[in-house]
Amino acid sequence: MFKIIPEGEQTFERTQIKRVWSLVYKDDSAYASYYAEWPLGPRAEFEVRIHIVLGKWGDGAIPAHRFLVFVLYRDTPKPGFMIADADGGADDYKALGSRVLSREAVLADDEIKRSVFELLDQIWDQDHRIKWKS
Repeated sequence: MFKIIPEGEQTFERTQIKRVWSLVYKDDSAYASYYAEWPLGPRAEFEVRIHIVLGKWGDGAIPAHRFLVFVLYRDTPKPGFMIADADGGADDYKALGSRVLSREAVLADDEIKRSVFELLDQIWDQDHRIKWKS
């Protein structure tokens, strides 16, 4: 059972970007964290950029035990999630996870790929702060 715990949100007025972040628990243990951001205003080319941090959490865990995965959600006539190569924004989260996985690395690892999409389903269902539902 997953539980999303919202940790914070911020609006960047100059760039017109909204960012939210949360911790994720699975079976009462820390499992992941994520940061999602999207543009404010018209939805013509709307996308949500999600940086997910997965790996070992809890006592004794350090950033070297965790990795980052970058995901895009695009609100197009055929909306959906897409694993992508990390953008420059991934550097903002290196204090949480020391490695950034490429799209190819995520898609080649069935366990990581399954974990990412399982987590995305939960974020979709539980985090109502994210304005991706048209």
